[in-house]
Amino acid sequence: MSAALDCIKEDVISEVKLPDTIKMLKRQVVRLNTLVNDVLDVSKIESGKMMYHFKNCNFNSILSQTFEEFAQKAKELGIHLIKKMDSHLPFIRADKDKILEILSNLIGNSFKFTPRGGEIRIEAGIKEVDEEWVEIRVVDTGSGIPKDKIQNLFERFGDHASTTTQKGTGLGLYIVKSYIKAHQGDIHIESEENVKTSVVFTIPVARTPKILVVDDTKDMLALIQEELKSEGYDVQSALSGRGALDIIEKGEIPDLFLTDIHMSPMSGHELIGRLRELKTTEHIPIIAMTATDEELEWFKKNNSTIQVINKAKLLKELLPLLKEELGDVPQRDSGKEKPKPKLKKGA
Repeated sequence: MSAALDCIKEDVISEVKLPDTIKMLKRQVVRLNTLVNDVLDVSKIESGKMMYHFKNCNFNSILSQTFEEFAQKAKELGIHLIKKMDSHLPFIRADKDKILEILSNLIGNSFKFTPRGGEIRIEAGIKEVDEEWVEIRVVDTGSGIPKDKIQNLFERFGDHASTTTQKGTGLGLYIVKSYIKAHQGDIHIESEENVKTSVVFTIPVARTPKILVVDDTKDMLALIQEELKSEGYDVQSALSGRGALDIIEKGEIPDLFLTDIHMSPMSGHELIGRLRELKTTEHIPIIAMTATDEELEWFKKNNSTIQVINKAKLLKELLPLLKEELGDVPQRDSGKEKPKPKLKKGA
């Protein structure tokens, strides 16, 4: 890259060759940027500083977004890009951005090894053995992977692309596996040389979000509980900050905290501080409730990581905030049993 830049600087490249040189430089910049981002991600993963925001997500919507990103590339390369999903696929419990990265990486890898006229197919369905999981398959009709290479693919710098003319950073699959493990899922590869390769991973089915409500006023606590339960949320409650910490110490970790600020003897400020100090709750979303505009402004200026709402507008503002933080609540059983689709192995 530096040699090409020097040539441009010294004006020794002809006008005819200049466009190709610029295209080459752009590819090198993209590759360098990918390498830097991958190294930074690995550093965050290994230091435990990678942030995740889990919520209930529509996988169909996520996959459609990914397809749009690759549609033009598939057309240019003459590769058939196909998705095959169960019609009643449930929502997943996931960090949407991480799932997008996983799909982008796996589909991008498939493009590297699939010839013109080949096929890349993404399948998704309920896992046959355990219906609490969605199983996703990225299948390509590419060159395949030798069996003795598969075992090391998820190690750092173990990328199959690094052993071929298709160069990668060697970190992509390591990052993918780390993201899937953070979702409590699993990933493996099935491959037949010169036939097809399937990368198979699992993500948990969406569950009812659990909210821990903390308020030292019984009537307000009862009102909030009733409203949230009517919307389908799983609700726990505590009449004090100490009571909330007792629940946490029992291992009952919610998906979100909703706490009043003006409580005693432990204030909402102190409770929030304690929650941020605990490893089990440091990244869990918190919504604070206050009755004063002054407190509202203080939070906006001094604590941008905490959502805060005025109690006077609680019922109006709370539900949109919960959807933003937790995603959609899974539909409750209407009494009519729906078919349970299964993803057939090797389909």
